[in-house]
Amino acid sequence: MPWPGTFTPAGTPEWAYGVRRLVVLSGAGISTDSGIPDFRGPSGAWTLNPGAQNKHTYLAFLADPELRGSYWKSRYEHPIWRAKPNAGHLAVTALASSNIDTTVVTQNTDGLHQQAGTPADRVIELHGTMHEVICVECGHRSPTADAITRIGAGEAVPPCLRCGGILKTASTMFGQTMSPEVFARAEQAVTTCGLLLAVGTTLTVEPAGSLCASAVGAGATLIVVNRDRTPYDGIATEIIRDPLSEALPGIARHVLALATRSQAELVSGAPGAPGGSVRVPRPSQLLRAPARTARFRSRAAELERLTAWCAGAGVRTHLVSGPVGVGKTRLALELAGRLTATGRWDVEFLAPNARFPASGQRPLLVVVDDAEARQEQVAGILHAAKADPVAAPIRVLLLARTRDNWRGKLQSEVNTSEELAPPDNHAARRIPGPARRKPRRGLRATGRNTSGVRTARPRENADRTGRAAGRSGPG
Repeated sequence: MPWPGTFTPAGTPEWAYGVRRLVVLSGAGISTDSGIPDFRGPSGAWTLNPGAQNKHTYLAFLADPELRGSYWKSRYEHPIWRAKPNAGHLAVTALASSNIDTTVVTQNTDGLHQQAGTPADRVIELHGTMHEVICVECGHRSPTADAITRIGAGEAVPPCLRCGGILKTASTMFGQTMSPEVFARAEQAVTTCGLLLAVGTTLTVEPAGSLCASAVGAGATLIVVNRDRTPYDGIATEIIRDPLSEALPGIARHVLALATRSQAELVSGAPGAPGGSVRVPRPSQLLRAPARTARFRSRAAELERLTAWCAGAGVRTHLVSGPVGVGKTRLALELAGRLTATGRWDVEFLAPNARFPASGQRPLLVVVDDAEARQEQVAGILHAAKADPVAAPIRVLLLARTRDNWRGKLQSEVNTSEELAPPDNHAARRIPGPARRKPRRGLRATGRNTSGVRTARPRENADRTGRAAGRSGPG
């Protein structure tokens, strides 16, 4: 292993034992130590210039020659061309080069995972790559290095050499549809893994962020390693706030050392015989309901109220609001798991731009996350739900960060709402390392979801939803 040091069973988190299949979901934060700025951090591009995000859309790029000029200037000057992989990338490469079945799903376009040595066939680039350019007219692809050379020779906006069309890097811009095939590969990876590490990402860009809900719904353990809160902290087994270049080598060291060992084996000091018959449980099996923390138990009252809200006939809507990380998504997952466990309910986590599902003979729960950002869709959903007589109950659960300035437009006699306050008992946790220890910081959430609901969030602009039709076990 590239990182020396020792570990102790008492200091090792339970989810690090016996990992067989792993997914690393990485975001811009993993590359900041390589000199590439992130987007939403304190010094991020969108933080320093909020209007840039709305200006640099795909449609604006196609329509505005001046914008294409500034686009290619920024590409020419981008620090990506000088960046080298850092300790975080190397830690991920160590995992990908081991016997653990590892897939890297990255939102980054910098190619640093591959430069660090992670095999290209193990890297899924959700948002494409900056290392190739594509013609938006004929589709021809070529190395970005060639276009950069042409800019250096005096071409401010290099056109396609084949047809003269508009060139752009093969990375996804705002307003541009993500590749359905690429997202399908990512969703397949997270719904078949035992452990998902979400590293250096705010998880606010969809549908990438929703891969966390898909993984937990399928039975995986979610670990969030990020400086700031994320919308999916509430369903994470553990949250680590340490710098990625420190945290990821420690995580890799522990996971690699414990890949063929169970926690009970290490604690008892029993030797691990290679090729033996010791059964190593999946990480998702290590935490049972009695081990859930006060962070989740504090939501028992809300879960009971929502279960009672589902009783009865007709169409009802309910809004659960609260700040990022308060546990709204997790509460919805647990409610969905409780309903599907009865074998009578269908559950759908509705994707952006998806239509309201056709009602059938079974009760239906529809969950809409980030509802405040999907007001037009929410209005359409409520209209469709109430337009025709229904044979079975329909419940629409809206999850939002705030109910201000928009919920009043949807108010009716069947609309109810509640606001979740942050739970108590937020504790920090560090991965123990061989060197000096720093004060603990951040948050820890050690409970996990055991729902059998498969929370599928389809690709952007797709007219699909993920349905869990009465399932009671992992999908």
